[in-house]
Amino acid sequence: MSDDELIPGLPEEVARECLLRVGFDQLPSARSTSRRWKAELAAVAACGGERRRLVVVGGWDPETWAPTDAVHVYDFLSGSWRRGAAMPGPRRSFFACAAVGRWVFVAGGHDEEKNALRSAVAYDAEADAWVPLPDMAAERDEARGVCVGGRFVAVGGYPTEAQGRFAGSAEAFDPAAWAWGPVQERVLDEGTCPRTCCAAPAPAAGATMYMLRDGHLAARDATNNGGAAWRAVASLPEDGRAVTALAAIGDGRVVAIGAGSHGGEQAVYLLTTGEGGDKNGAAQSWARAAAPPEFAGYVQAACCVEV
Repeated sequence: MSDDELIPGLPEEVARECLLRVGFDQLPSARSTSRRWKAELAAVAACGGERRRLVVVGGWDPETWAPTDAVHVYDFLSGSWRRGAAMPGPRRSFFACAAVGRWVFVAGGHDEEKNALRSAVAYDAEADAWVPLPDMAAERDEARGVCVGGRFVAVGGYPTEAQGRFAGSAEAFDPAAWAWGPVQERVLDEGTCPRTCCAAPAPAAGATMYMLRDGHLAARDATNNGGAAWRAVASLPEDGRAVTALAAIGDGRVVAIGAGSHGGEQAVYLLTTGEGGDKNGAAQSWARAAAPPEFAGYVQAACCVEV
């Protein structure tokens, strides 16, 4: 292929539209087609910024079950993994984590002595560097991290002296101000585990948070600090009621991963809005998605990545 033409016989703007539709799993092969393709695909990735990478932070050593500070970064453009800079501070477990813009935020959790934490850090995958954040107002072990309106929100959690007694409050970090806002009360009912809380990528207006409540998928206005009520959106499928992971995609679509009972066969369901459906959940239904056998085991966490 000539390096002078992006795609021979096609206008440049049409050729670029074609490249924009290349699947992420084909990007490594596409980059090797020509110098022009490599340059154009790199330009597309630069415009996407945070959409280029998947960052996996922390976890447990499979041999010792000790918490790890390891960071693994997958680059969708090159189709390869690399090790990132280790997470600083105490080796933590059950921390809140979410990506906002160029940053991957980590907050709370507990250290190796089971002490709940209020400290927080942020990772810049482009620079492969961590920076410290101000401490949160409260210790938050087993908090859930979500991105809402360009802010990182740590939802729920509990302090050291109240093991397992979840708070219903949340704290939001604004990257523009590099500061935490005031504590938001009554985001959840007191005592509610926030594990299934999630929010789809969205602008500040119209952001929606989801979670599981009493066998239903529920939603609330995530931009209303403590004043919005949760509303039932859809009942969970019978063989997916023991949900372990939930992820919001956007446009009312939500993925639920779970089983009919604890220890049962895992199923993946996608909630979509059918013809005539509205923003309040009318005409929404679950469709089971096939999962390859190697990805059909127990799922600890899930997230949505826009490529």
